[in-house]
Amino acid sequence: MEYHYHQMIEELAKKGSSPGLEQIQALLDELGHPEEKINVIHIAGTNGKGSVFAFLASILQESGYRVGRYISPTIRCYEERFQIDGKFIEPERLECYYARMEQALLSMESKSLEKPRIQGDEKKEEETEAGDGEGTKDNAVGSCLSKRPTGPTLFEVETALAFLYFAEETVDFALIETGMGGRLDATNVVEHPLLTVISSISFDHKAFLGNTLTEIAGEKAGIIKENVPVILEENVLEVCKVIKEVALEKQAPLIQICPDDYEVLVETETGSSFIWKEYRFETDLPGRHQIANAVTALAVADALQKMMSENTVCFANDVEQSSFFGNRQKDTAVQSVSEKEKEKKQEESRGKKITLFTMLAGIHKTSWPGRLELLQKRPLLYRDGAHNPDGARKLADFLQKHFTNRKIIYIMGVLKDKEYEEMLACLMPLAKRVYVFRPQNARGLPGEILLEAVRTFDVPGECCRNVNEALRKALRDAQQDARQDDVLVVCGSLSFMEEMEEAIWK
Repeated sequence: MEYHYHQMIEELAKKGSSPGLEQIQALLDELGHPEEKINVIHIAGTNGKGSVFAFLASILQESGYRVGRYISPTIRCYEERFQIDGKFIEPERLECYYARMEQALLSMESKSLEKPRIQGDEKKEEETEAGDGEGTKDNAVGSCLSKRPTGPTLFEVETALAFLYFAEETVDFALIETGMGGRLDATNVVEHPLLTVISSISFDHKAFLGNTLTEIAGEKAGIIKENVPVILEENVLEVCKVIKEVALEKQAPLIQICPDDYEVLVETETGSSFIWKEYRFETDLPGRHQIANAVTALAVADALQKMMSENTVCFANDVEQSSFFGNRQKDTAVQSVSEKEKEKKQEESRGKKITLFTMLAGIHKTSWPGRLELLQKRPLLYRDGAHNPDGARKLADFLQKHFTNRKIIYIMGVLKDKEYEEMLACLMPLAKRVYVFRPQNARGLPGEILLEAVRTFDVPGECCRNVNEALRKALRDAQQDARQDDVLVVCGSLSFMEEMEEAIWK
């Protein structure tokens, strides 16, 4: 079924990306600032943001909480961006929310058209008083219109929609991921998060974030707020130094994860086990980096439980407003409720608590598509969202560790603004063959260009029309091999995974 919001998405996507908070602040003004009515946990980082929050969401849900997640890009469908307790928003609901977004955008546009007329009148009056009659109202209007911003981008509209959806659904926690960077990211409009989290930081989006790790970390650290605790995943010293300095400057209590905080027990191609705070945890997400992500999520959950035990966290409809909420919400908060309503709220809150058992269960039950996800066992077929050099190194480390002396067949598509040559340098030493394609994305790199880069490593390859054709050919060739001991890996970007047809491997 075709919905109107599909057309809106298409039109908004044409605006591209535009860092800054002015437009989303104006949009949230129209919507009544829903971001101030939810308990936000905010994360920034280059890699691992989604994995950390997948673990955390699972822990919180096991603990009885209602959890909203705002993520992008998605693996299954567009609606996956907006989910509560793992359930995607229904298209019909999303249609209603986009209709409200459209009305808010029209209101913003109307107000922006009014501003130039007012500014023009003021300029004319000033010029008349000064005795200079050369300026005209029409000239002032034309000048202002030529400089006026074009309005919110798609990501800004999606971010505002997520805040509104979570506020109206009264989630207990909203897990919000930055899109790119942090300081000027649309999600950073949140002024009073409960906690902020910094995941693994490495090189990516250099044109926007800077050419050094210090610069990139500085942008990511922009989400750190005054007196709000921040959890820092293990990172290189250069990154840690920046985060520590910003946390100190903003008097934000810092919890830093270090390799000594946990012990890796077992790593296999299908999962791992590790010790954290003397307890054994198991995860079905493979890869050494996923252990670090899991420990980061556990540290966040532990910090949340301590905050709740100290009564510094409240939930939607609570009688007393949390100090973490903004002044606007405090001003409009209901000051009194009936005894019956109090009893009802107390009854609802019973059974909601983060414990060792919910942590153990949450980590074990976590699933996260597109991250070293095993799709098929014979031949082995994984898909992984590695889309930058750091992600490619982690993928290569996993393959080298668990599939020594076995050759890898890659099904690969990348975006043209990524450092794909560095990615290939990590992955090609293990490669038997590569099937390349161009992702169906405006930023997709032509498969012919990627294939040319692959061949510089003396690895044979083939250019295909799309990911599904590439996957079919790779599976066909692997199945014709009597040994069938090759490992197939779909990688290069998360952007094309929504296009993958499950029927190919199921």
